[in-house]
Amino acid sequence: MHGIWLREQHEEDEVRRQHISQTNHTTAVESLCSEVAAMLEEWQSLTRFLECYSAGAREMTMAHMYLQWQARRIYHLYHLDFM
Repeated sequence: MHGIWLREQHEEDEVRRQHISQTNHTTAVESLCSEVAAMLEEWQSLTRFLECYSAGAREMTMAHMYLQWQARRIYHLYHLDFM
């Protein structure tokens, strides 16, 4: 799963690079801020949901892996190197 998500992240980064080069810097930053805010809100709601949810070990493992990946994506977007 991590490999698939990492490839998707590289593809998204390539689209972001093109978008940033074609728009002004302020618009690109505002777009990234709204994307990070939405991802953070999703991460927080899923964290609250998992506190009350009891499922099998496999489901919980996948949910925690997804949470970990979402946190990584948020951190990655917050610290973009090509901005």
